[in-house]
Amino acid sequence: MSSIREVKQSIQSVTATKKITSAMKMVAAAKLNQAQNKILSYRPYTEKIQQICTHIFQNEQINFLKKYTKKHKNNNTLLVLISSDRGLCGSFNANIYRKYQDYLSSSKENIHVLPIGKKIVDFLKKKNKLILGDYIDIMHQLEKKKIISFIHFLIKSFEKDTYGKILFIYNAFQNAAMQITTIEKFLPFSIPSSTHKKAMYYIYETKKEMLIKKIMKEVMQSQVYKILFESAAAEHGARMTAMNKATDNAEDMLKELYLYYNRTRQAVITNEISEIVAGASSLN
Repeated sequence: MSSIREVKQSIQSVTATKKITSAMKMVAAAKLNQAQNKILSYRPYTEKIQQICTHIFQNEQINFLKKYTKKHKNNNTLLVLISSDRGLCGSFNANIYRKYQDYLSSSKENIHVLPIGKKIVDFLKKKNKLILGDYIDIMHQLEKKKIISFIHFLIKSFEKDTYGKILFIYNAFQNAAMQITTIEKFLPFSIPSSTHKKAMYYIYETKKEMLIKKIMKEVMQSQVYKILFESAAAEHGARMTAMNKATDNAEDMLKELYLYYNRTRQAVITNEISEIVAGASSLN
């Protein structure tokens, strides 16, 4: 049986842990709120520009568009794996590892990996995997300059036929308690079926080809931005949920410890009283 002193130390330790997890939960909740607002404001723009791009692909016959939609004979596939830089976010990173392993075991392609986030880098190094490491810390501050450089690298790699396919594996944000681990194709560009019964044609007020090139570039940039924003929000949501559970567990442990402490203390007092009574009886 633990002594009162040991129980007191356990109570102090669990109380300190509860304060830390509670504080981390509040920080994650504040960051999640910012990230969620960013996603909600960015999604309509992404959806609209992709819709415009779909109409252009369906109605315009421009040769340079084909290089973004054709399937390459190159069997090299680039997997961009997005994890967090820090832990304490539940199964957030484990889901990325699992999805990557599942894809690796089921694919016959020659896989190259570009990891983003320290956790996935550490995982790949343990597995002795060859990785491309130029953009590992891109999630740290989501700097626009570095993101644009990253997108430019992906597009150029596809244009030069270094990779025949580029995929992202990341956690898509649904809500604070739910993140869906997703494989999303970046290139080649897939033309979704139009929801409009009639073809939509646009009037171009500048050179058509130049304007469509800009739109294509914007579509690809918006897709990568959306993925990065989704992953960031999913990480904060996962961390907030994990810290909330940890705080609840600490609260449950404290209840049990206090109950055990009171019972132990009561037993000690009862024992002391019995000894006093026994001593007094022996004097008589």
